[in-house]
Amino acid sequence: MVFMGQMTMNAAPTPQPPVFGGTLGGGSTEARACRRYYGTATCADPYDIGNPPMQNFRGSLETLTRMNLRFMRSADSSLVGTIDAGMCVEVRDCMTGFNRDQLWCEVRINDRTGWMLKEDAEFVYSRNSCG
Repeated sequence: MVFMGQMTMNAAPTPQPPVFGGTLGGGSTEARACRRYYGTATCADPYDIGNPPMQNFRGSLETLTRMNLRFMRSADSSLVGTIDAGMCVEVRDCMTGFNRDQLWCEVRINDRTGWMLKEDAEFVYSRNSCG
């Protein structure tokens, strides 16, 4: 569902910020925040953060939630369509959006091309490969 040009995802409860940590030498636990997979308290694998690997100018992403496909790399841009969770999309290019905390990828799926938000400062919305 789209309201006032903002990107919305599946209507899931907002996950609470995670507290992760490991036991340090003295037995104390140090909490740290991480970039999480959307809809979970799981820290994203470093492999899934940033641009997907590209071979012959193509890469792939697997969506973790229903995503909006936009005309340009902005949540204010015209909606081209939506991509369901678990879909594999062909990546043509990735770059930061007008908001520098966001990474957008130009993708192609079912003969449609547009821009999909891959990650922002808090969440990762797709994995850097399919399968």
